[in-house]
Amino acid sequence: MITSLAQIRFPTHQVIISRSEDYIHIFKYTDTSCAYEVFTCSIAAGDYLLIEPDHMHYRVVIEGDTAWMPITCRPSPFI
Repeated sequence: MITSLAQIRFPTHQVIISRSEDYIHIFKYTDTSCAYEVFTCSIAAGDYLLIEPDHMHYRVVIEGDTAWMPITCRPSPFI
């Protein structure tokens, strides 16, 4: 079971921290990007959540179809 621990708003991005039995789950996002990682070390998780997610965009192209771009992440109005 994954339990929500905290939601943090930095000037550059927002972070949601959750925990399962053996892992720390970090989801961070901005208006244009997001990132998700799983950690076993709380120090590494703490270092990771401080850094704004990269502003890279990925596309999925299926042959014979048009390019698809995922929706952008939006800041939560509840944080």
